[in-house]
Amino acid sequence: MKRKEKTDGKPIALSHQKKLSAVRSWTTGMALIVMQCVAFSALFAQNARVTLNLKDVPITGVFQEIKEQTQMSIVYNVGDVETIQRVSVEASNERVSSVLDRLLRNTDLTYSIENKYIIFAKKGSKPVEQAPSPEPITVKGTVVDKNGTPLIGVS
Repeated sequence: MKRKEKTDGKPIALSHQKKLSAVRSWTTGMALIVMQCVAFSALFAQNARVTLNLKDVPITGVFQEIKEQTQMSIVYNVGDVETIQRVSVEASNERVSSVLDRLLRNTDLTYSIENKYIIFAKKGSKPVEQAPSPEPITVKGTVVDKNGTPLIGVS
């Protein structure tokens, strides 16, 4: 005979409680794995390495090669990079951050690495802020059909 305990006034068999406990443990374990993956992704982005041998290319060509080798997304304003002359860069298994530091040294660009994104911006520029949401308004009236007759139950 199985022993039963009451939860919320309803009896639950111990074997059912064990199943619930196993599900909770599995859920907790999966949540921890997901959190570790996110943390690892951020760590990977900070330590990603590239090998480059590019001569006299647009800076966007360097961005594209970094994107292909690291699987990181590149974000920039075309107007910010179009004034930069063609560049040359050599790197052998170097961290992306040291390559970018060297590449951007004599430019008016800066960058930041956030998760799996490399974001380029002009030095001293402020990040774009999201426009404030407009104040909500109340619209009142009557919904009518094409003959002007009010429709019942429509609001």
